[in-house]
Amino acid sequence: MPTLPAAHRPAFHWPRFLLLCLALDVAVVGILASLTSDERIYLRNITFSRIVADQRLGSELALNGVLAEGFLEERDTSHYRDFLNPAKADALRALQSRPGTTDEQMAVAITQQLGDFANGRVCGIESMGRIVFDTERGLGCCSDFSKSWIFYARYLGMQVREVNTLNHTTVEFYDHQAGRWIWLDPLNRLQITDAANRPLSQYEIRDNSLFTALRVMPLMGERPGFDAEDYAGYDTAQAAVLMWRMGTNFLEIERHDRRLREWGLPKAARQAILLTIGVQPRWLILTTLSLTAYLRALQAFIIGSFGMLVLLHAGLVAGLALRGVQSWRRRRSDPATA
Repeated sequence: MPTLPAAHRPAFHWPRFLLLCLALDVAVVGILASLTSDERIYLRNITFSRIVADQRLGSELALNGVLAEGFLEERDTSHYRDFLNPAKADALRALQSRPGTTDEQMAVAITQQLGDFANGRVCGIESMGRIVFDTERGLGCCSDFSKSWIFYARYLGMQVREVNTLNHTTVEFYDHQAGRWIWLDPLNRLQITDAANRPLSQYEIRDNSLFTALRVMPLMGERPGFDAEDYAGYDTAQAAVLMWRMGTNFLEIERHDRRLREWGLPKAARQAILLTIGVQPRWLILTTLSLTAYLRALQAFIIGSFGMLVLLHAGLVAGLALRGVQSWRRRRSDPATA
């Protein structure tokens, strides 16, 4: 096939391509800047999540089976002690070693060892290694108190999970005596029970909240000024989207996060990197069939948009590098042009 002479070949306008990439960068930064921090976290969680419709599972047993797949959990928890209050860790160990101590009793005891209620000055403590000590001083929000609770529980060898309703982070622990998962709110220090005072799992709370009289059971007395019925984290509308973290590998996260902190990266960037490379576990989202379609479409759009940006920038870098190599070769072959 005949080719056009070099003089008649359409030129690729690299400056225009560069301006396109810069314009897209500005647009993305502008969109992200216009979002609130909660909205950015929401989009990040959607991007790195496995989304499942509850109609396809149909039971808590099926949900637990899905959650067990690929759950990241450190088996050697001895080094968790380095991140805990030693006196409190020893007290919990002593309680656990007493004959007849149940998982429910240990869960309540851990809650009692946490710090006082958060004062709202900090939400999302900077370092995983500081969470337990900072929450003892009243710093942190629901996600920080939940992680502090999990730190102690994992040190004690309990099976636990982190739960989120997009607006509130809590935990679940497996009660071996009852043979089921039980939900607990470490920040507000309470559980939710049925009419017979049986503590429920998050799945059961969602399944019963519209039809059964549930009860709030404070574990350490009422929180001053706290009204569970008016608390956004317990809004029944929130239960349409439930999220379980697919792992509790805190030591691995802290090892990688420490290196990224040394580079001066902000927390949001570090979390995005750890999610991308699979160190920080993603979420499993359980929601309605209609919301599943919406969230998967949103997830595909986000991933596709960022994928396109990466490809455009990779093409730009490769093209500029190629032009540099060609220019260098021309100078070498024709010294007169140097």
